[in-house]
Amino acid sequence: MAQIASQYGVHPRAVEPMAEGCLGELHQTICGRAQGTKEQKVQEQKVERIAKVGKLAAQLEWLKNLVSTRSGVERLAW
Repeated sequence: MAQIASQYGVHPRAVEPMAEGCLGELHQTICGRAQGTKEQKVQEQKVERIAKVGKLAAQLEWLKNLVSTRSGVERLAW
């Protein structure tokens, strides 16, 4: 703080409130980003799960159609 105060020609006590305010905002910004990153990751995982469920449902329907269109003899040979 003293170095910053001397660089700008002000009393060190004048710098303290500004520095504390900046540090507080920096902390909130960093923590906010970390929280946002966690939430974003959870959201991405949910989207991936939903996509996987959709893919599996489509595969199941395809298999059901395949089985229902084959005759009994074809099913035994399969």
